[in-house]
Amino acid sequence: MARKRQTEKGNTIIDLAQEAGLTLMTDATTASDITDWLPTGIPQIDYVLAGGFPYGRISEVYGKNASGKSSLAVALTKQVQKFNGNVVWIDVEATASTENMVKQGADPNKIYLVQPNEGERLTVEGLTKQIEAIIDVFEKTDTPLLLIWDSLAATPVDYELEDDSNVNRIGVRAKAIQAMFTKIGQRVTNTNIAFLILNQARDDMSNTFNPNAIKSSGGNALEHSATLRLEVARGKANKSKVVDPITGKDKEEVTSYIFRTKVIKSKVSPANRQAESYLISYPFKGMDFVENIYQSSIASAQSKSQFGLITSGAWREYVPMNESLETVKLRDSEWVPFLQSEEGYPYLEELFLRQMIAVFPHDYAPLHNEHLDITAEPLYAKLKEYYDSLPEDAKEEFTSIEEGEEEVDKDE
Repeated sequence: MARKRQTEKGNTIIDLAQEAGLTLMTDATTASDITDWLPTGIPQIDYVLAGGFPYGRISEVYGKNASGKSSLAVALTKQVQKFNGNVVWIDVEATASTENMVKQGADPNKIYLVQPNEGERLTVEGLTKQIEAIIDVFEKTDTPLLLIWDSLAATPVDYELEDDSNVNRIGVRAKAIQAMFTKIGQRVTNTNIAFLILNQARDDMSNTFNPNAIKSSGGNALEHSATLRLEVARGKANKSKVVDPITGKDKEEVTSYIFRTKVIKSKVSPANRQAESYLISYPFKGMDFVENIYQSSIASAQSKSQFGLITSGAWREYVPMNESLETVKLRDSEWVPFLQSEEGYPYLEELFLRQMIAVFPHDYAPLHNEHLDITAEPLYAKLKEYYDSLPEDAKEEFTSIEEGEEEVDKDE
């Protein structure tokens, strides 16, 4: 019998592989096939994440108490609402405040809550069923959903609500969390849900080389299940002079904090990226967009995360690139109200575009979303115009995905 040609052998192998249920990598759904990203609205954080938080994946944001986890979640909620997306908060402790949401710019009328009924507690086991029910609904549609769990550390498991002290409790919590992610992990991947889990951090006593190292709570389940893990920390306090409402005199007040972000693990972007942005505490605004654009534009020798577009000093000057705009010179306290005004909007737009182009010089992944159209926001529409205007020979092949998975050495 004549021997088969090489091409016939190849085809035979492919046919046999398909019969065995195997799929070619080029035909498979992988991390590089993420179709939608949620931008944070803060250029530095988007740079760290290579575009934003991915839909169809589980992401963890962890840090110590008052590190800014919830403020970041509210900022993402505002972003989703700008793009007419959906958001569900799993509010374990029933502490979600309508007033705080409004102060930080989110619309509570467009936020759905999962909260415990009176006299009840949400548990990991109960939430597993609740999340499966949410997935059942949203996997039938292409409608993007941001699902925020606040927080894993505050969620008990069933045994913790029992009175029987004779139960062997060692490892029970970790097992319940592992069972949860075993059930929902792959299911989230097959949906258009961005599942963001906020988690409390604790000191990592096992790290003898770095006494400041921290790790998230809940065992190793989330470390293995999350596609993206972001460590956050509140840094140095920034003080400014404000008018005391009682005395009418100037006084120094903490007006903002540095918000540090660090990618600990990522299967969808480069790991080990770090950046600083700003949490506004007086007046309380959380992760305010205009404040961040302004603060990040000020030239500073102390921070590598600032773009140096506005001079520092008592009077702060900005020379626009757009020749139709005039140079602006204002005191520190006058800049944010100016940028929030109709007159100042062209300057806000230019500062935002210059920052985004600095960290994404060739293209920006969320502009290619299939379901969540971020160009509903005029600033992103303007950014898209810029990329579309680039000559073909000036563009580089664009990807926000680096193959493989990187882990950060926390001792660095």
